Amino acid sequence: MVSALSRVIFGDARHMDRVGNHEAQLTFLSPPYVGHKTRQEHVAEAELLRELFAESVRVTVPDGIIATYNTDFRLNGTMYERHDAVRDAAEANGLELFVHKIRVRTYKTDLYRLGYSHVLGFRQRGIRPRVNRQLPEYRPDVWYLPASQRIGDFRDAIPPEPPAIFIANFTDPDDLVVAPCAGSGTAVLAALGLGRRATGYEIDPGRKQTIQERERRFLEYFSDERVRLWFTDPTTQPK
Repeated sequence: MVSALSRVIFGDARHMDRVGNHEAQLTFLSPPYVGHKTRQEHVAEAELLRELFAESVRVTVPDGIIATYNTDFRLNGTMYERHDAVRDAAEANGLELFVHKIRVRTYKTDLYRLGYSHVLGFRQRGIRPRVNRQLPEYRPDVWYLPASQRIGDFRDAIPPEPPAIFIANFTDPDDLVVAPCAGSGTAVLAALGLGRRATGYEIDPGRKQTIQERERRFLEYFSDERVRLWFTDPTTQPK
């Protein structure tokens, strides 16, 4: 398989100049957190989200999918429902929400994070996806994925199921998947493992070792055996 690290460009995902207009069939975005304390940080994050979505819209085909993975957290003692901020940024860029899944790890509070995350799928307003299988294997809307996803000091490494499920359902072999804010390279690895082309952007070059470790141990991070099988037996993928 092509090395995931060779498909990651270390730069700002708000300027993905290596990807042309409307080249990607799916963009899987896991945006970073700006801060967790002040109103100014909240405003800065909202602007960052709008810019990331604007660039994601630019690189994605009009009938493609933009999916996001994000986690709510406590801000000054109250819940900051970050999926609302993500949806606002998406809608400001002409997108509409068409699928919302919640990934549950635990119901216990873990420092400033809670044990559930939101997986949101967006499409251009009024346009149906080119490939639209509606995630038939994954209902109801809560995915219970109990395995820990930490890798060393990188607590924000996402589980592989969310990008893999979207890629398998809404793209075809050789389609291009773009992963802004690539982080540990999970979405890039899922795309390559499923026979798609992939390009990732990551602003922190210190993640190179993390991506290499994630690639070396990729199959270990799955908690859903059905999805893990997609990477070893292509006949098990959704049709």
